[in-house]
Amino acid sequence: PEKKKVIRKQRKRSPAVLLLSILLFGGAGYGAYTMGFHERLTDMGFSLSKVSGIGGIFRSQPQHLGEIVPLGNTVESKFIKNEEAGYLFVVRGDVKNEYSENRSFIKIRGKLYKNDNQLAVEEAVFAGNSLTDEELASMPLADIEARLANPSGAQNSNVRIHPGKVLPYTLVFSEVSPDFEEYRVEVAGSRPAE
Repeated sequence: PEKKKVIRKQRKRSPAVLLLSILLFGGAGYGAYTMGFHERLTDMGFSLSKVSGIGGIFRSQPQHLGEIVPLGNTVESKFIKNEEAGYLFVVRGDVKNEYSENRSFIKIRGKLYKNDNQLAVEEAVFAGNSLTDEELASMPLADIEARLANPSGAQNSNVRIHPGKVLPYTLVFSEVSPDFEEYRVEVAGSRPAE
């Protein structure tokens, strides 16, 4: 008995149609994911992370929980007249380590904005460096800036900060625009403690 050869031909699909299909399904999947659809399915007992082929996309990635938080209720600001530099705009406050591990070198950024919400000036300092009103009034501006730029903080206070610990910061602006309207304080960064 002679075997018959079966020849199968697959219908050729246009690459444009295939690409369009991939883009449509990918876009719909991304939209559903960003809108939290996968979380709703998980709540109902169905996990997309278990679906072969696409599960890796929806698998929860381990996240580094925590952050350094500026404590808004501690922020105060004032002008202080410096003997050499004239009026300084000073912002003081505290930040808290809300990471689950020790952190070091917490950096704070302050921004002054003009009345048209345009950034006028920006300064960055390290937490753990505080200056009294008297020091701010009498020290040369270069010495003030050098002290606030110490990454370790006064007496290494900005090194190995335990979870829950609060540190002070002092931001000093020497070039204040007369039309400045508001200021903002944010944490610019920190590092895991070694």
